[in-house]
Amino acid sequence: MNRRVTVEIAVDSLEDAVAAQQGGAHRLELCSDLAQDGLSPSPALLAAVRAAVSIPVFVMVRPRAGGFQYTDKEAAEMARQIERCKEEGADGIVLGLLDAERNIDIVRTQKLIGLAAPLSVTFHRAFDGAAEPFNALEGIIACGATRLLTSGQKETAIAGKGTIRGLAERSNGRIIILPGAGIDASNVKELTEIPGITEVHLSKGVKRKDAHGDLSVDPRLVESFIAGINA
Repeated sequence: MNRRVTVEIAVDSLEDAVAAQQGGAHRLELCSDLAQDGLSPSPALLAAVRAAVSIPVFVMVRPRAGGFQYTDKEAAEMARQIERCKEEGADGIVLGLLDAERNIDIVRTQKLIGLAAPLSVTFHRAFDGAAEPFNALEGIIACGATRLLTSGQKETAIAGKGTIRGLAERSNGRIIILPGAGIDASNVKELTEIPGITEVHLSKGVKRKDAHGDLSVDPRLVESFIAGINA
């Protein structure tokens, strides 16, 4: 391969953040409660991770579990969280909002992305619940997001790779398409071979069960994964 693939790893603890960097991850998505697909981390966790790692830290701004339609009160809380993330040294923000018709909530998304500036903003897998992917893509681009995290509206990125290919073609460099969901060393090249795909998002694909039966980032898995895709 003649180009480096950027590897982002989702973490919800200080230990996993340190392990991901140790293994050679290029960027972190910092959350709490990955069992709920990631919620906003506490300010204390963000501060601890920011002090412990030197790679970019993108922070999830998702105030509750469940769907991605937010009230005015919830959107205001997201705005406050973005401000705190900037104060604590976050390198990027991860967010996603839909309206009642499962379209991109353009007004709120644009406002929050503007508030996050000059930080990079990823629109997360709320996109995978959007009614029409290509209209949603155009809305996200119009709002000013830097990248789009997606499984191609399927359970896994491999199952959705046809849509991911179409999104990469349609976006034509206007936004970074970031495949995520179910990616590991055995299948990642099916995605990185798609023209325009230069980044991937991992979670369970670089984790093992620890002594307590919990999934934790294994730096050796991260290292071997990165060596394999960037060989």
